[in-house]
Amino acid sequence: MFVPKSQVHLSVMNQFRYDKSTVTPYFYDGWVKKRLTGFIWQVDNYGEGTTTAANGSWATVYTRANFHYGLEYSGIGLVVQYLDVRNQIKCDKYGNIYKDTIIR
Repeated sequence: MFVPKSQVHLSVMNQFRYDKSTVTPYFYDGWVKKRLTGFIWQVDNYGEGTTTAANGSWATVYTRANFHYGLEYSGIGLVVQYLDVRNQIKCDKYGNIYKDTIIR
């Protein structure tokens, strides 16, 4: 199973500054958008941030969220599927950009 791409949008907006010796990430905004109101997937544990290599040779900006669905009654339930989704943009010290979506 999977999260239908047409129903969920996980976004990140950022900028990188680089000078061929180091790169610095600047995070501006990130968000999750559910496109359908009757969508059965639930979204929680939203997170956003940046990571930088110790030597400054690359940096990453990311947004992440957990998507799950199942049955629940009075706080007790059964989760049918649970996914951890992370969208990330990585930049190296030369300005090369790499985009990736990781689903676990």
